[in-house]
Amino acid sequence: MKKFERIDELSAAIAHRKQRAGETRFGRTAPASEKPKDVFAAGCAEIANRLSPDGFVYAKSGHTAKRKREDITDEIFFQSSHNNVAGEYVAVWIHATVHSKRLKTWRAEHPYPRSIVHDTIGGAQIGNLQTRTAWLEWNLAVRPDEQINSAEKAIRELALPFFQRFQNLDSAVSELAEREIPGISIWQAIEFLICFASRDMADRALASFFRRRPELLAEYLKSLPRLAAEGVPDYLGGGYAQDLAKATIVFGLTPPGA
Repeated sequence: MKKFERIDELSAAIAHRKQRAGETRFGRTAPASEKPKDVFAAGCAEIANRLSPDGFVYAKSGHTAKRKREDITDEIFFQSSHNNVAGEYVAVWIHATVHSKRLKTWRAEHPYPRSIVHDTIGGAQIGNLQTRTAWLEWNLAVRPDEQINSAEKAIRELALPFFQRFQNLDSAVSELAEREIPGISIWQAIEFLICFASRDMADRALASFFRRRPELLAEYLKSLPRLAAEGVPDYLGGGYAQDLAKATIVFGLTPPGA
């Protein structure tokens, strides 16, 4: 496994892989017998097979392993690179997301932004499901058995605990109201809390966020009367303070200190 904790390191690696892929296309490397897409497919299938005792079912057409638990669906998604090189580099990037049909229904009934009605509670590339975020990559072209073992280990250490947080919705509500969970944005936390608990719990999450980020409070408070007068635009963007001011107006939240 490779771990990239700095964006410049990741950018340099991507540039190198693009160069090598270009050289391959122009015949500047020896051909290999096994195509990258086949190596990737076989590796993902093996990783997913090891998750089957945990209740995951693999769909090779979408490279996804899913586990359904009543309203909640846990999903592992395997992604690869356009810059794979046969016999040299076959990337596997792993993402974990949690979905809820109940949350999708709630979003349809509370459509803001109107273009976003989906069932995702939250999730991320699994290296971002930890406090010290990193981009994690496995190369199945080099010592594939070791890479598969490493990928399974990372899923068990990072993705499965993330999924476990939503096994008990009451504890998930309590946690999201008081602290940040990697992989869940503050906007997603507010939607989740209103849907599964109450606006009071969303108010607690909002207040907790500004206790962690007090430097954003002045901009947030300044944005509230402006957006109330001008109207809330039907899109997210502009930073945390702007988006949380929109959430406060749209969802009828109580500003911290009010």
